[in-house]
Amino acid sequence: MTTSSQSAGSTGRSVARGAAWLYGATIATAVLQFGYAAITSRIVGADGFGAYAVALSAGALVALIGTAGIPGAVGRMVSLDKTKLRALSVAAVWLGLASGLVLVLTAPLWAALWRTPEAAPAIRATAVGAACAPLLGLLTALTRRLGRFRWLAGATVGSSAVGMVVGVLVVLRSRNAESLVFASVASQLLLTVALYSAARMEFEGRWRAKSALSELSYSAKLTGSRMVAYLSGNVGRWSVTTSLGAAAFGQWNRAEAVSTVPFHQLQSAMMQATYPEFRHDREGPERAFRIWADVVAMVAWVAVPLACVGAVIVPLLVPALFGPGWETAARMVPVLMIAGGIQCVVMILSSALEALGVFKWLWLAQCAALTVQIAGAIGVAVTHSIVPVFIALPLSLVVFHAVDVVAGSRLGYLSWRRLARHYVAIATASILIALVTWVSVLAFRTGWPGAVAAVVCLAGVALYVWRKRESLPPIRLAREYGLLGARS
Repeated sequence: MTTSSQSAGSTGRSVARGAAWLYGATIATAVLQFGYAAITSRIVGADGFGAYAVALSAGALVALIGTAGIPGAVGRMVSLDKTKLRALSVAAVWLGLASGLVLVLTAPLWAALWRTPEAAPAIRATAVGAACAPLLGLLTALTRRLGRFRWLAGATVGSSAVGMVVGVLVVLRSRNAESLVFASVASQLLLTVALYSAARMEFEGRWRAKSALSELSYSAKLTGSRMVAYLSGNVGRWSVTTSLGAAAFGQWNRAEAVSTVPFHQLQSAMMQATYPEFRHDREGPERAFRIWADVVAMVAWVAVPLACVGAVIVPLLVPALFGPGWETAARMVPVLMIAGGIQCVVMILSSALEALGVFKWLWLAQCAALTVQIAGAIGVAVTHSIVPVFIALPLSLVVFHAVDVVAGSRLGYLSWRRLARHYVAIATASILIALVTWVSVLAFRTGWPGAVAAVVCLAGVALYVWRKRESLPPIRLAREYGLLGARS
């Protein structure tokens, strides 16, 4: 085995070990969230979920500013410096307290900006989550850097489970938008306590503010970059809420719960496992040029076909999951599913460039995506239809990714030709998978004869794929990078 192959295999196994635990936690958390969504969607109506979604958007912006990119700074450290970690932890505590106070004081202003005055109490309720967000981000990044993926996965699932159980009880009692915030806030608090208890030894001793200045400088740039990303992600939501009302945003929020939210969790698990690995590429592009295209492709082989299957199947499940009154949400799901799958791929490459600190290219990508989203928002205001923003959503991700690919290629970190070959194969396979899924669903809906025929055909396809598995691109990539054992 060559040195480059050994390096690739070592990287793959390192990522795989972390990803295995994080993926397991993601699946478990998604199952819990589906149950939570099924219960709460039958208790609170679309207007309540619209106010809740406004609160989440406001809280996310304040938490983003307050977090100040500290998790990213920890994740990209070549070596962990306890003096810097202590200084960053103090900064995180103070930034969190300031963020919570800002949300409490400005809740009416946020509600007025979104033309949803009933959202003010829910916005105030998010203040607790915003207060602990910077410290939680730092602790999560530190736990990943220490390689404690198993502990992180267990703590995440445990805190989510407890938070959602208590959250359901609060929603059953109060039945309003602010009660919906309780589950996420409780989960954040529990996870913060759990992670700090495991890593408290890293923060003992004195701290010096000057020791963290270089990391805080990077964090400030990262925060600016993510501010543009926030605007890009929320300008369409704002236009829908102000033009079509909180109920329309509530339908969007419920559609996201079964489409983009699971993909965001998958994306988070992938990024948590891969982000620390990108720090090695700060010294030069040689390693990156060998593996970046393949890493992005491996993510795409998981996310894009899964999104295509979900776009066909999940809309049919929405009525059973949420109950009556959510038909609009079901119609939104296919576009959000595809966008969620694309975003998983987009953010992996973006996080790699982010770890290198090439913010001029990142800002260019984000501004290009923001321009597309603004055009969609204007379309909503003019047509009073949600269609323009749903066209802009996946298109903006494609534009964003195109700029990142150009950046990676010009900087010498990415082989765009290799990536393009991967994408042709992935797009072809995904279209075929979507067609097979769609035809199978149609067959099942015709009655027993169609269902039997569909099962037989699917079994035949599965058998053929199994026999040809070693020739499939994703299997070859997984073997090359040590994600699967050697062929027997």
